[in-house]
Amino acid sequence: MPTQYDPCLKETASTSPPRASEIRAAKIHQLYSQGRTGFIGALIGAIILTGALWKVVSHVYLAIWLLACILAHVPRYALLKSYFKISPTPSEAPLWERKLAFGNFVAGVLWGVAAIVFFPTDSIHHQFMLGVVIAGISSGAAAFYWPSTYAYFPTILVELLPLSARFFYEGGEVNIVIGTVVLIFCVVVLLMARYLNSFATESLRLRFERQDLLDSLQAARDELETRVTERTAEIASVNHALRSEINERVRVEQALRESEERYRAVFNNASVGINMSNRHGKFLETNSASSHMLGYTQSELELLSVFDVTHPDDLEASRRKLSELVESQIQSYRIENRYIRKDGEIIWVDLSVSAIQNTKGDCLTTLTVVVDITERKRAEQERENLREQLLQAQKMEAIGTLAGGIAHDFNNLLQVTLGYSDLMLSEKSLNEPDYADLQKIGQAARSGAELVQSLLTCSRKTQPNPVHLNLNEQIRHVEALLRRTFPKMIDIVLDLEEDSRRIYADPTQMEQILMNLAVNSRDSMADGGTLTLATQHAELDEDYCKRVAGARPGGYVVLSVSDTGHGMDSETLQHIFEPFYTTKEFGRGTGLGLAMVYGIVKQHGGHIVCHSKVGKGTTFRVYLPSIPEETAPEVESSGEMPAFGTETVLLVDDEDLVRELGYRILRRSGYTVLTAANGVEALDVFIRQKDLVALIILDLIMPSMGGKECLKELMKIDPQVKVLVASGYSVDASTQEALGMGAKGFVGKPFRFRELLKQVRKTLDRS
Repeated sequence: MPTQYDPCLKETASTSPPRASEIRAAKIHQLYSQGRTGFIGALIGAIILTGALWKVVSHVYLAIWLLACILAHVPRYALLKSYFKISPTPSEAPLWERKLAFGNFVAGVLWGVAAIVFFPTDSIHHQFMLGVVIAGISSGAAAFYWPSTYAYFPTILVELLPLSARFFYEGGEVNIVIGTVVLIFCVVVLLMARYLNSFATESLRLRFERQDLLDSLQAARDELETRVTERTAEIASVNHALRSEINERVRVEQALRESEERYRAVFNNASVGINMSNRHGKFLETNSASSHMLGYTQSELELLSVFDVTHPDDLEASRRKLSELVESQIQSYRIENRYIRKDGEIIWVDLSVSAIQNTKGDCLTTLTVVVDITERKRAEQERENLREQLLQAQKMEAIGTLAGGIAHDFNNLLQVTLGYSDLMLSEKSLNEPDYADLQKIGQAARSGAELVQSLLTCSRKTQPNPVHLNLNEQIRHVEALLRRTFPKMIDIVLDLEEDSRRIYADPTQMEQILMNLAVNSRDSMADGGTLTLATQHAELDEDYCKRVAGARPGGYVVLSVSDTGHGMDSETLQHIFEPFYTTKEFGRGTGLGLAMVYGIVKQHGGHIVCHSKVGKGTTFRVYLPSIPEETAPEVESSGEMPAFGTETVLLVDDEDLVRELGYRILRRSGYTVLTAANGVEALDVFIRQKDLVALIILDLIMPSMGGKECLKELMKIDPQVKVLVASGYSVDASTQEALGMGAKGFVGKPFRFRELLKQVRKTLDRS
């Protein structure tokens, strides 16, 4: 059936689908086709309005306005004639659209002028008549010029907005209501025209498609008739070829079935998970490895999507990568995610996702290879935890070394202050005016020495005096003190394991641990709370020791100190054991309390763990090695020894002030004193005065030749020589080594006047 010719389609017969310019040209053609009726309607409306207002408006103005309307329509009518005479191409349509739109705008301005100039202020009936006529003209503009937004939109606005404005300008309740109605009518008319425009666009698009289809069908029919004729002649010759092709197809189908079976066997027996999913992530097909990995049956999995088994924290990244794959931004991607098994267990998986595309490059489905990497992730996390713990331990060791070095230097300074104050006090009577001042100097120096001792404890440079003790007894003793000194609004609770094993520890240092941790908890509970002191026995295995730096397998007594205070954040937890680190206000603490606890625990072969959460509270757990049974410690008896003598003493110290102080103390007590500023000088003096020297007081920490090296050389010269070692580190590993090399005694800095003399006498009298 031949198709009917349409002038709007004259340039689009070979174009499918129609382009936007051709649709626009068709709409412009429709616009001009309806334009003649629109012009006539507008002229009739102008005549009606002139007649309606003839009695209330100046005849001259009305006549001029009517003439202007007629003259405005003359070029518009000529434009219509030219359009149908020329029949513009689609590329010329926009120009003709603008010409007609301009003519409409001019006509609309005339109607807007009429609304302003001819408004009958004294006659509500004529006002209503004016509004009705202009509203009708605007409706006509929408009805006739809807194919072009340029043709109707400005025209309707310049026709109705002045009318609405005039009603508002006149004021009064009725006029304002009418003005509002006009505005609403304007919006409705514009929306109606817009709807007609959109509807027309869609209709034209469908008409173009229909035209293309009809042309295609006609061409296909012609071609089909030709082919049928040709094929009819060829049927006989191709029957044999067809039978051969059928046989080949049967063979190919058989091969395809075998290939499908091989694929199915590989798919189902693969050691890794393989999933087929649609564009939205829904599982289409899964193998047995995937179902085993996730704990679902294959049929259960195929009711879910990949996002149903993905951990919530990984959903955003998974959706983003799948979206990029589906939109062909990427061809494949690899990502590590967490999956949630049916039983709730979380596993880590390595996903390799590829797009399966059609010939156009569109993603139809996705193929995902899933590898369970949970064990690898767990091992990586353990390595990371161990690395962080090692770094923390190294940092604490470095801080401890620094604190110990500072403490040693301070001890030398305090030695001079304390020693000279003791010397001066020994030369004065109680009633002398500066006696009390010297006492205060000594007290300040001793306070400084206590602070230095705390630093040495932090750096583990002091040697504890351990005994076999029951930690529960220590806790009960400290509890009584805490109840007397802590605010009543802090409730102290004991949860002690009665059959707890004993530990081998320094009682004083255990009390230091308890007091420091308890005071720390008290300060975190300014508004009151609960302090819990608990003990229990724990057996630590290899797995625990891998996770916690410094932990060794075995039996431990665990001391727990818990509070319900404000808690600490993760940043604070990283620094709490560092010397001088504190979150308290200035003057409320030195920052050495927890550092001392850390040092004491390490000295006793244990470790400490802190758990805290902001707003929930803090728990410190101190792990101290337990002992199976009690063994009575040896108690060294002490007695007063004479502090004076006449022997010759060699005093070796690199600090001039300390050396001079020792010289004066020993000389005052009757000893003959030789001095040396370093190890080399000491060896030289000893070689020359070997027969006279009865005792050598040797500082362990000196430049050039250190104390231990000097001691080694002295023992080579005379294995029986009596050496009293001195150190600001108290009894540490270095001191123990010196004593093991042959030193006969030790005196710690800063020493008191009588303490030095007592140790000198004790060492001289030792056989």
